[in-house]
Amino acid sequence: MPTIRRITDIERPLVEALEKRGRSVEKAMGAFLRVSVGEKIYVIDNKDHSGPVMLSNLRGWIDSFDRGDHLILLTMGFFHPRCYQYLIDEKILSRIALIGIGLRDFYDEEAKATAFGEVEGGVFDAVVSVLGDRGIDVDVVTCKYCGGRVVAYCCGCSALLCKSHFIQCPLCKATLCHTDVSDCYYKHEC
Repeated sequence: MPTIRRITDIERPLVEALEKRGRSVEKAMGAFLRVSVGEKIYVIDNKDHSGPVMLSNLRGWIDSFDRGDHLILLTMGFFHPRCYQYLIDEKILSRIALIGIGLRDFYDEEAKATAFGEVEGGVFDAVVSVLGDRGIDVDVVTCKYCGGRVVAYCCGCSALLCKSHFIQCPLCKATLCHTDVSDCYYKHEC
């Protein structure tokens, strides 16, 4: 069970962890924290509600920041699967990380922290380290079939897929589960 009640509970330890790593940290206007790493700007923001973060909320949140900023959004809830699909479709996986600390699905009974998107690098590692110190282990969302890095999703069953487990329809270019692991390709209609 998470040992924090609000994301703001980790503000001080997170600032200390980032400053120990030589990062410049400041309170951000309209966000939780702003971190400078050389030329890159990382914005860490939070949503304390425990329900799902829906796609419309995520889009509005992303649009409220500069396109060049790297964004990390923490929530006490979880992200609707369409949020992951949006990041893949818009090709912004390389600059956005989503971390859900609460339930992962409408039907989950136990909280399990998950991360999706830009899940490598010093700022993300500091966030995960602080959460780990509070007893919250963060699992990275991976390919449904092998645990590889997610680069696509199936238009048929919505499974998240790595580069080895998806195939594109030659007619409409829809991404589908590879024929070695599922029959989504054969069920697909353009």
